[in-house]
Amino acid sequence: RNLPIQSQKRITLTKMLADDPMQYKTDTKAPDIDPIISTILTDEPEYADLVEVFVERLPPTVLKAKQLFNEKNWPQFRKEIHDLKGMGGSYGFPMVTELAGEIGIQLRNDNAMAVQGLLQELEVISVRITEGMASYEQKCA
Repeated sequence: RNLPIQSQKRITLTKMLADDPMQYKTDTKAPDIDPIISTILTDEPEYADLVEVFVERLPPTVLKAKQLFNEKNWPQFRKEIHDLKGMGGSYGFPMVTELAGEIGIQLRNDNAMAVQGLLQELEVISVRITEGMASYEQKCA
C-alpha cells in the first residue's frame, strides 16, 4: 500500500503503541524539537490574530482532552477531539487534524493505550506550536 510518508509514520507509531505503549515517551522540553509555525502565516499574515487565538487555546484544550480521557468521559472527549480535528487544518496546523483523526480511529477501536500515546504526541505538538507562534511574533516585532 502506497501511503504518504506521514501516514506510514502514524501507522508505525500506532502499531508500536499497541505492542508496547511505554516504549513511546516524549520530552516536551527537548532542545532538538523545532517550533511549528502555521502555514497560514507564511501565505496570509493578515490572519495572524486568528491563528494566535487558536494557539493560545490549544494547550488548555489538549489538557482538557487528557483530563476527559483519564475520567473516561467519552462523549465530551470525542467532542474535544472532533473539534481539534476540524480546527487544526483550518488554522494552518494539519498535523493537529491528522493526530486528532488518528485518536478518533484508535478510540473507535478501543485502543486506549494508543490514544494515550497519541495524546502525548498532541501535547508535544501543542508546545511546538506555541513556540512557533512566539518565534513568529518575535520576527514580526
